[in-house]
Amino acid sequence: MKIGFIVLMAASIALSLSRPLAADITGTSSTGTVVIQLDQMSSSGQTGTATLTSTIDNKTQVSIELNGEPPDAQEPAHIHPGKCKKLNPKPAYLLTNVAGGMSTTTVNASLSSLETGRFSVNVHESTQNFGTYVACGTIPAGSQAPPAGGATPTPAPMSTYRP
Repeated sequence: MKIGFIVLMAASIALSLSRPLAADITGTSSTGTVVIQLDQMSSSGQTGTATLTSTIDNKTQVSIELNGEPPDAQEPAHIHPGKCKKLNPKPAYLLTNVAGGMSTTTVNASLSSLETGRFSVNVHESTQNFGTYVACGTIPAGSQAPPAGGATPTPAPMSTYRP
């Protein structure tokens, strides 16, 4: 009985340590999600949020929810280098157009690579008025760097078994 218990405990510990922890996948964000406020630009009246979520394959899903978008609008959205007040006009990552106030895109960049304080999510008025920005939010810098070599799991303390 004692040997069976020890084998069972060893197998349980080995299984729990073999699964990746969230910190291994998500880079600098402890939750793997960053929500940024999209503020109006050009007196558009359009505001909202962009939610950036780390994916298991080290990409980032960007979901935009925009309020005040005109009906039937198709507004181009991008991740641009720079802060909202001084954007590089050349986008770093293309996002799906905002339609009906919504857009969801997965970009080939890790969340931690976007959390430098040097990128912004930007929405343009239309493809015809590309130079008019209607909403923008700067992606904040991550709060901490990932540990060297990835996160090391800390096993939970085990109670002492006494038959």
